[in-house]
Amino acid sequence: MGQKVHPTGFRLGIIRRYDSTWFANFKDYSRDLEEDYKIRPFFDKSNPDKFFNISPRKESEEIYALTSIIKVEIHRAYCPPNTYYNISIIVHALHPEFILKIKSYLKISLSKLVSNKPQSTHFANYSAHNLSTKPKIFIKPIRVPTHSIQSVMIARSLGEQLEKRIRCRRALRL
Repeated sequence: MGQKVHPTGFRLGIIRRYDSTWFANFKDYSRDLEEDYKIRPFFDKSNPDKFFNISPRKESEEIYALTSIIKVEIHRAYCPPNTYYNISIIVHALHPEFILKIKSYLKISLSKLVSNKPQSTHFANYSAHNLSTKPKIFIKPIRVPTHSIQSVMIARSLGEQLEKRIRCRRALRL
């Protein structure tokens, strides 16, 4: 058997960009990594109640389908005296208007999510400096030109059709 290469790692830096762009000190690296780990599932479809804070499941799934989030990029910038840092989250979506409507709610809930003390034991070596800094969060939604050519949207719609018990050949034609 030949050597297998992961397609994402093979294309990084050539035809694909990193999903997160930031540099950190040795002490701050674990905190930043855990914050990224908390931010990404916040925009995930598998948990729309967390994203929209709506109790009925069906209603929140419909609202999430309106936005059609395809990709989330996270960029960080530290200020020189290390008194605060900026987190800019770029959300690629089919309909970014809805994200603009709930932008203030997203900022508040993300700042609560990010500023919490870490609960995992792997990231327990925090200094007092790391816990005192509060991030400034910027959310920038970007419209994706066409959703039909995006592989994420095709896979998501195909999965939804198969969950509705539509025949495979018919779902592939649509």
